[in-house]
Amino acid sequence: MKNEIQVFICIIFLAGFAGRLHAASDYPGAEWIPACPTNYTSWNNGVGDIKYVVIHLAEGTYNGTISWFQNCDSQVSTHYVVSSDGDVAQMVKEKDIAWHLFNDYYGIKSIGIEHEGWVDEPEWFTDEMYKASAALVKYLCDKYKIPKTKAYILGHSEIPGESHTDPGPLWDWNYFMNLVTGGVVIKTGNLMGFVKEGDIYTGKAIAGAKVELQTGDTAYTDSNGLYKFNGLVEGEYEATASKAGYVTKSGNKYVAADVDNWMSIALDKVACQPACDGKECGSDTCGGYCGFCADGFYCDWKGKCKTLSTDVIEIKDNAFEIAEDIPVSVEETAAFETVDANEADIGTEEHQEEETEQPEEFHAEESSQEETGFEQEPLPRGSGGCSHGGSGNPCLIFFVLVLFLVFARRSGILSAKSSF
Repeated sequence: MKNEIQVFICIIFLAGFAGRLHAASDYPGAEWIPACPTNYTSWNNGVGDIKYVVIHLAEGTYNGTISWFQNCDSQVSTHYVVSSDGDVAQMVKEKDIAWHLFNDYYGIKSIGIEHEGWVDEPEWFTDEMYKASAALVKYLCDKYKIPKTKAYILGHSEIPGESHTDPGPLWDWNYFMNLVTGGVVIKTGNLMGFVKEGDIYTGKAIAGAKVELQTGDTAYTDSNGLYKFNGLVEGEYEATASKAGYVTKSGNKYVAADVDNWMSIALDKVACQPACDGKECGSDTCGGYCGFCADGFYCDWKGKCKTLSTDVIEIKDNAFEIAEDIPVSVEETAAFETVDANEADIGTEEHQEEETEQPEEFHAEESSQEETGFEQEPLPRGSGGCSHGGSGNPCLIFFVLVLFLVFARRSGILSAKSSF
């Protein structure tokens, strides 16, 4: 008796669990069999977000496909799976993104439906499968306001950038679409055109421009500036073209059935908007000026006006002169005194050398005068000291270096802690 009660409780639990699974499906005709949570992306798609239905062929059985989507290592899923017997399982919520396409644009905006079978074995494509799948597609199109045309109900092989060939050439698209539309013939046409710069005839093609219809459908121009929408239901459409750096522009066109309807759009470049990004002076982003500094100021590399140093440096006769009104620190005074002391020592040494060499010099002068009868001008004195200039004079070079260091210290080029 105890065992019978346990079995009864298990049956009640399983029945309730199955009921909850069925109730969890979005489509009333589907059984809820969830895929592994790591095989899809939780999202919040709704009306206006979902624009396409994509038909897949599993290259496998119904149960094998369900098992594969529940395998967390597979990293793949579709929203629904349909069997040859007409059974339908929902494995990913319609609001979430199933991992059934490499093309992210279509993957995010579509519902994927997998069918059991193989592309080269048409016996899998039973009437029960076609009818069950068509009923599901009709439900999805009505729910998310997707046009029941081949422009929005696509095979996996029709998705740009995909390498798959399913559902293959043996899938009966005419019969399937007739079931989806209920036998109603929906007239469709194509909308295409160029997006060019300035003029639709002579302007430069704009590649990568976005063209969006009022329905939310989007296309991008190719390298020639060409865009195209296929399978639009006959009617009036507004197309808006846009790209960064250009002024967005819209145009209206009535799309007639069974023909290519042309509407090209010319975009004008956005006028340069000057920006200074906090600069007080210097050039702006358009080649103009952000401002000018007042007298006594200069513009630094960051575009800020800075006060000119009170140090006045003039270049005169290849030497630097410092204005008399510059206050000199103790360290700078010591540097000048060192220079003066060096000059004094060198001058004393020169004087001693001159006194020592003077007799020979005088004798040479006297001898020369006796031989020629003319007085010769004495040689310049101190030619090796600091009393005379010259490009190779070590004292002048040292003096200029000291003055440069003083100027650099006071103008901020070198801090008080800087050293060589």
